[in-house]
Amino acid sequence: MRPTLATLLIAGILTGTPVRARLDSVCGDADGSGDVTVSDGVNALRAAADLSTRCTLETCDVDRDGRITVTDGVNILRRAAGLPTNDDCGEPSPSPTATSTPAPEPTFTPSADPCCVHCGDSLPCGDECIPFIFICREPVGCACF
Repeated sequence: MRPTLATLLIAGILTGTPVRARLDSVCGDADGSGDVTVSDGVNALRAAADLSTRCTLETCDVDRDGRITVTDGVNILRRAAGLPTNDDCGEPSPSPTATSTPAPEPTFTPSADPCCVHCGDSLPCGDECIPFIFICREPVGCACF
């Protein structure tokens, strides 16, 4: 059983010994939250552009080529979205599925609202809602979040 950070800190306080604990980093988790999110992918892309970021080679160089590149950022974004990745994180990336989940039914609102449909958990696309995994190619319409 691995000791938790709280256990180590309490032991250090009681014994008067300085304690340094290293939490296991998650491959692609730039902000150290324990989960790979879109924010982590953005941080990796910022690092690839030499902008300020929280990325380290250990967490953001997911293809293990010794540098943080746009490819690393894209793979982190794909992992955050649950899509298959081409990285060297050691954990399997999600397998593609043959079927897609239909978008939730949109909620229609009264005409006083400038939105013709509120998409909620899906993506506004023109005058309708589509799943987030799709790419919208419609011009801006009346659908909104």
